[in-house]
Amino acid sequence: MGDLVKDTLSAWLLIESLSPGKVRYTSKDTLLADHFKNECKQKQLQSFNKYFDIWKDHRFIISDEKKVKGERIFKFYRHCFRYNEINLKIQDIFDSHSEIHNPNVAHCYGYTFNIDENGKVKSDSIHIPMIMSALKEIEKDRNANIEEQFNDSVEKFLQKVNEILADEPINEQKLEKMDKAYDKYFSVLNLKKDGLFPHYVAIEFVKKNELPQPEFNSFFISDIEIAKKSPNQTLVDYIEGLEEDQRTEVDENKELIEQFLHPSQLPDGRWPSKTEFRLSLMQQVAVNQITSSDKKISSVNGPPGTGKTTLLKDVFAHFVVERGKELAKLDNPKSAFKKTKLHETDEKDVYLLKDAISQYKMVVASGNNGAVENISKDLPKLEEIIRKPENSKFPEYEKAYAVLAQELDNFAEIAEDLIGEKAWGMFSGVLGNSKNINEVLNHLLKQEKDTIGFAKLLQNENNNFSTQELKKEWKAQQQLFSDELKNVEKLKRESIK
Repeated sequence: MGDLVKDTLSAWLLIESLSPGKVRYTSKDTLLADHFKNECKQKQLQSFNKYFDIWKDHRFIISDEKKVKGERIFKFYRHCFRYNEINLKIQDIFDSHSEIHNPNVAHCYGYTFNIDENGKVKSDSIHIPMIMSALKEIEKDRNANIEEQFNDSVEKFLQKVNEILADEPINEQKLEKMDKAYDKYFSVLNLKKDGLFPHYVAIEFVKKNELPQPEFNSFFISDIEIAKKSPNQTLVDYIEGLEEDQRTEVDENKELIEQFLHPSQLPDGRWPSKTEFRLSLMQQVAVNQITSSDKKISSVNGPPGTGKTTLLKDVFAHFVVERGKELAKLDNPKSAFKKTKLHETDEKDVYLLKDAISQYKMVVASGNNGAVENISKDLPKLEEIIRKPENSKFPEYEKAYAVLAQELDNFAEIAEDLIGEKAWGMFSGVLGNSKNINEVLNHLLKQEKDTIGFAKLLQNENNNFSTQELKKEWKAQQQLFSDELKNVEKLKRESIK
């Protein structure tokens, strides 16, 4: 492994582990009066410098009306600090004290946990951001295995916490012992006089059938640790790039452009945009190169407004069709899944999509989270598929899109619930962080009286048909897909003549 690859992966690992835990609330956040028995609204974030049994405090007793609908949770934030303290600590560790312009003043915490209305700590809610372990370890050894040390420290800390709590309500002495145990394994950043208290408690209300929003460390740290030991060639190629003499300039290469634009190179799927807004020549070159080549990495560059997102939609459509080809091979849709255990100690099996199908999954990621969120939110919107035929030069196509989209009505309702706008179907969702992930899961799995989630919808559909009826419908859809695919292949062959 070259120094560039090794150094880059080390830098990525450090960046991922540097993500602190941020307090979700500010002094402006409030819970309305109907949440409390005393009918007085309360600030959601309370300073907690002096200990008291907050769950017993008359100000925060849950109202009878809300108690029927959910429960009160008290979220403790310990050893709080401003984000910039991390930067200052790193400067001290690496003896580099350059000026920090526009320091980040986000409100962060050392560790957090939830207690219920009886004062008991919910053990699965205890969370320590990896950065708090990383700072302590790299101060001792700059080459420390951050993830390994973190996992070891967390295990020891949780074991100590369980001994301290002994499944009893928390009190002042127990909280002091928890803080002392934390200090042994994790970094405690110096709190400057910048308007923050060391400790806070957030008051939360959690509806029945929902879970408190969990905290996560970076999902990528384990992957980067694995990659550091043995990076695959695709990752090496991505980091190292190509030498200048290995690159091919396409812009003025007529022969290469004609090669990429040959009908045999066209994907079998296309995003149903307005026909008059079909891809430009170079957009189609890019799509064909991405979908027909065996390259693991493709790059499309251009300033804003040049159609990069537009061509992505055709790439998405290509993968949907390719996945459809794999599904069409199955005699029974249940054959798409394989039975497995997520961990060897698991008692029950889970069912995961087979690799032949899951290989076509799509993740849109970017350094600009806003741009990614816009793409993921826009794709299911109604106007992406259904438009007024009279506003198009090709109204017959617009009418056909609308007819086909009507078959997805049930899925459209769930998508509308998810994005808060009119939708044609469930094509994508905004994930990327714990808040977004939980919001999507809550919409997909919810079972409220007035609305049902995606899982319940599938269960209802399954219960409405016998096994034979389902197989018959599956065969019918297979045939429709096969016929449409043959039509596309025929058109491509005819265009070559």
